[in-house]
Amino acid sequence: MHFQSGSNYIYIHDMKRFPIFDGHNDTLTALYLPEYAKGRTLFEESNFGHIDIPRARRGGLAGGFFAICTPPPESSPERDPFYGLTMTSDGYDHEYPPALNTKYTRQFTDSIIDFAFGLEKQSNGELKIIRNYTELEWCLENNVMAAVLHIEGAEPIKDDLSNLEDYYLKGIRS
Repeated sequence: MHFQSGSNYIYIHDMKRFPIFDGHNDTLTALYLPEYAKGRTLFEESNFGHIDIPRARRGGLAGGFFAICTPPPESSPERDPFYGLTMTSDGYDHEYPPALNTKYTRQFTDSIIDFAFGLEKQSNGELKIIRNYTELEWCLENNVMAAVLHIEGAEPIKDDLSNLEDYYLKGIRS
């Protein structure tokens, strides 16, 4: 498989020269929550869902920013994707949901971080949570999927930023 760029061709199998790095994916949250995962894993190919390692390798994906996005609690009406949506003669109006409870968002974020490191351990060397450029280079050279842990939204971060360093020490880099 190749892509034409002007008169040059970029071959997918030459990922050491042209690695693909995903700027944002929701894989961790999708695999963590049973209603989204539906039994799929990071290590087995699936016909649906976000990233899995077999499809990622075939597509030339070297890694990416693996987002941690806290959904509303299961019992919350805000969990409905149509929450606050009202159809009008001009299209629609959308009411924004209330802010999530910060204690809940911190617990969820911490659980996903632990889940991510569990995936790294289960991967038998196929996935590495990276913390710096040297680790990224190593992953690219050794065909290991590189994962940058990323918090989507600032809900788990305390107003005074006092827990930001804690998240850094836990592996969050974005």
